Amino acid sequence: MDGSIASKPTRLCFHQLTRVPETYTLIYRFLKKQSHVKAAKAVKKAAKGVVVLRDDVELDGPQLDEIVNEWEAQRKKS
Repeated sequence: MDGSIASKPTRLCFHQLTRVPETYTLIYRFLKKQSHVKAAKAVKKAAKGVVVLRDDVELDGPQLDEIVNEWEAQRKKS
């Protein structure tokens, strides 16, 4: 490999993304984590024109299940 960014695992900070790519990324990671391989592949295919979903990217920030749990807790408080 030539040492370019494409050949190395990278870190992904969500503040650098728009909401649609961020959402695809969170859903894709959640499905992979839950071993829903076919569903993850379908999301990856659907996201193809929006964002490149890579398995070698580490995510900064909370995972989808953590975001949903926090949202539910805030919703119950209000």
